[in-house]
Amino acid sequence: MNRFICILMIFTGTIWAQNAQDQTPPPALELHNTACVVRLLSPLSTRTAREGDLFTAVMEDPKELAGAIVEGRITKLKKPEKGTNKGKAELQFQFETITWKNQTEKIQAELTDVKNSEGKSKVDEEGHVIGVSSHKKRVLGALFGAAAGAAMGAAAGGSKGAAIGAAAGGAAGFFLALKMTTSASDIEFKPGATFNLNVTNTPRS
Repeated sequence: MNRFICILMIFTGTIWAQNAQDQTPPPALELHNTACVVRLLSPLSTRTAREGDLFTAVMEDPKELAGAIVEGRITKLKKPEKGTNKGKAELQFQFETITWKNQTEKIQAELTDVKNSEGKSKVDEEGHVIGVSSHKKRVLGALFGAAAGAAMGAAAGGSKGAAIGAAAGGAAGFFLALKMTTSASDIEFKPGATFNLNVTNTPRS
């Protein structure tokens, strides 16, 4: 009887260890200004989209991350007034997260090139020439983040801790704003269009 209980305990312990190993999360991504290519899974259009809309893309390159899902958000839409030809159509957005092997991490991404669903560079689906740019913007709460970080750092490590905390809090208040512009009335990209990005991730804690 005791022998049976020992065997049962060993068997149960082995199963538990295997399950624990299976549930160990994969190592954090290490993307530091990494050149990536993503393919749109949802359309991007100034005709149908609204500010705040989410869109998704799938990673194609680098190959070791092929299949990862990248999610972004539209932050601003602008088009010329009809009949006046004033200004340019503009679409601003940002990539926010990457999901790989059931783990999601925050990212920042710089836009370097766009291709429509037919593979033509720097033109949309209608053949309109598209200008691309990226610039770092400070979000409204950045100063508050720096102040909060300084206070927490001071509590943990005096003046040196305050300086480190302020830097960490302030850094959290920036994001890369990506912009596409054209002199046409609308910007249209169908699923299948590709974006070339330089991506940096924020590892999960």
